[in-house]
Amino acid sequence: MTAGRLEPLPPEHTPELKPLFDSFRRTLGFVPNSALTMQRKPKLTDAMFAELRKYWDEEQITEIMGVIAAMGFVTRWNDSLATPIEEEALAVGETYLAAAGWQAGKHLR
Repeated sequence: MTAGRLEPLPPEHTPELKPLFDSFRRTLGFVPNSALTMQRKPKLTDAMFAELRKYWDEEQITEIMGVIAAMGFVTRWNDSLATPIEEEALAVGETYLAAAGWQAGKHLR
């Protein structure tokens, strides 16, 4: 088993997150390592949204976040199912990304 790139911090590292971690324990029976790792920057979402609000209104931010979430889902779906890559997308990857190490891998027909 390989080690993660960042070691999860102990739950007591950020006392203000105790209610959140307690909620995880009640619902899941444990605190996910993703949450323990993210506590390095607990206000990251606040800072990002403040920056977004400089340029977009809430409706636009919602649309941006929806696209990001949808693409995250599609990426996981395609990776999990090894969905074959379309010829057009393969051509783009080979033309512009292969020199940097991109390969179609399990998605090649």
